[in-house]
Amino acid sequence: MHFNLVEQSYQVTVWNRTPARADALIRRGALHASSAASAIAASPITIICVADYNVSTSILDQESVKSALAARVLI
Repeated sequence: MHFNLVEQSYQVTVWNRTPARADALIRRGALHASSAASAIAASPITIICVADYNVSTSILDQESVKSALAARVLI
């Protein structure tokens, strides 16, 4: 697992559909978000990294996530 943003002292907020998978980043200083929408709302830039298009669509099509994405950059 790569920790580049955390190790470079960027404020990083993470969310994972399987919460335990975010633990390593949280131990290194990332902040935990309780939902995808709250993780997106924490920063003007969001990086999504999931298994495939269907998974990303299932996350990004949630109404709370759509609202959180307003005026933000999605990578």
